[in-house]
Amino acid sequence: FGDDTAPRFSPLQLRGIKLIYVPQANSILSIRPSITLVVLLILVPLVSKILMERFKLSSTQKDLFLARVSAALLSAGTLLLSVSETSSLVILSFVIFALGNAFTTIGKSLLTTFGPPEMAGTLLSAMNLSASFGAVIAGPIIAVTFDWGLKQGGICVGAPLFVVTLLYVLTLGSVCVLRIPVESEDIDDD
Repeated sequence: FGDDTAPRFSPLQLRGIKLIYVPQANSILSIRPSITLVVLLILVPLVSKILMERFKLSSTQKDLFLARVSAALLSAGTLLLSVSETSSLVILSFVIFALGNAFTTIGKSLLTTFGPPEMAGTLLSAMNLSASFGAVIAGPIIAVTFDWGLKQGGICVGAPLFVVTLLYVLTLGSVCVLRIPVESEDIDDD
């Protein structure tokens, strides 16, 4: 039948620069979930063990530290992606971003220390509900900034990623000012 080679050889464009072809794009997009698996199954448990045994951090202190590092990696990854002009920078930004993908899991663990154990389910439900509201709000904002960026051209095409970077930086700021409740430190030290 018809020649299906055209879609396979269409270049993927980021900010108007032809970077790679569709088969390569599919390979690049698989980087993030692959690294996330390694992060969640190997890196987080290994780093957690080191932080608790070698540096004598409590479970809550360890979670707060890892949440801060994860938020910083998410911020750096999206910022780098928003300014990437080559496929190697896109790949590097995906790797950095993926290394921060443990944030939600670590954040849920950390969140449960801010209330009594019997309220953990309520706290986690509230977190999931706020994430859902955030997704509902983010969709139109990303669409508007994407449309604006396309009309402006140049570096503005990365506007949606700049917005996402800003949100991650705000998250990083809030996690950096977060303090562990005194009761939680007492429980962890026992």
